[in-house]
Amino acid sequence: MQNLHLLLYSFVTLFVSFFLFRSAAGSLAPNKPNMISFIFYKSIILQTFIASILAILYLDNHYAISTVTDSARYYGWLSTNYLMIAMPVGMLLAKFIFTRKVSMKNLLNNYTKQEINLDLIGRNSLKYSIWTFTLISIFACIYTFYIMGYYPPLKIFNVSPEVAAELRGTATREFDGNVYIRNFFAITMMPIMSYIWCFYFIKSKNILDLTVFSLTFVFSISILYYNFAKAPILSYILSYIFVYFMQKVK
Repeated sequence: MQNLHLLLYSFVTLFVSFFLFRSAAGSLAPNKPNMISFIFYKSIILQTFIASILAILYLDNHYAISTVTDSARYYGWLSTNYLMIAMPVGMLLAKFIFTRKVSMKNLLNNYTKQEINLDLIGRNSLKYSIWTFTLISIFACIYTFYIMGYYPPLKIFNVSPEVAAELRGTATREFDGNVYIRNFFAITMMPIMSYIWCFYFIKSKNILDLTVFSLTFVFSISILYYNFAKAPILSYILSYIFVYFMQKVK
């Protein structure tokens, strides 16, 4: 009975949170993606809300969560419910203070109808900069794999789940190389480069741009999986929703 009450409270919170976020964003429609809707669906619903329910109902099967106390599970679930209400309320309050005369729905509609301006695509200086940062990111990824001593997407097929769990911890905490090169030039920059090359290909339909995009896509998946965590890959792939809805380029 207690579990039923917890579920009821959770879904009431979800219902109220949905309407608050929709009011703050102007729309949560899947065909009108924006940063708020992306945060709501991916970060709050998929990564936080569902996880809090699994934890409070003891349906999780995670080595780390299994070590926490009952009160920690409860307060974690309670904090999630608070977040889902307080966050959109804060957005609405900021909107009321700074942009009370602006209709978020009309603002979003006008934004989604605008075409992406890639007029700079033909300028050599910009393309050279993109090439430079792409090469730096590729070398940073190769450097990371070299220091680790293995290529994660292949390594996972050759080890047991226990060894994979151990490697996941050592890959994050016991990296012997330069963490700034790994974190900034590889993990952060490489996905950004892949998005840029994707838009270049959409614009140019050039086989070279397609080849470079494919290469950066593979490197992005590989480096995001460096510690065998699947969530960063899911987040990266879901981000292409924005690419899909923003592909009307000049």
